[in-house]
Amino acid sequence: MQDNDAKLPPKLKKAMEENERRMLQQEARQAHFSRVALWMYWLPISRRQREVLGRIYSFQCTTNKDGSQGEFRMSLASGAKELRMYDRAEFKEDVNKLVKLGFVVKRSNGPRTPATYLVDEVACMRVAKEAGY
Repeated sequence: MQDNDAKLPPKLKKAMEENERRMLQQEARQAHFSRVALWMYWLPISRRQREVLGRIYSFQCTTNKDGSQGEFRMSLASGAKELRMYDRAEFKEDVNKLVKLGFVVKRSNGPRTPATYLVDEVACMRVAKEAGY
């Protein structure tokens, strides 16, 4: 609210505050999310890599309309934008690191098509348990 709003009638001011509150709640509820499981904190990865892993995992923990398991499939630019990274290179670097560590499995879907990524829960849990989870 602005300083000019102090001159408004109280009912109008309250209605504007309620409208702003509803709009902020709606924006918060429609935001993309990551599913960062507790065991992810035990993995030897950075906070940003954990967010990337959680974003990939959030797709995997859903079910498609046909009953199959969800898969993370989007362009690197879109993935970076969702996590508010500066560019796709950061996102690509983090995904490649997770693939190299064996926490994420990458499947190619052909040329000019985004790859599919899946979290290897077994590999992640083994490392998390070794680290004390």
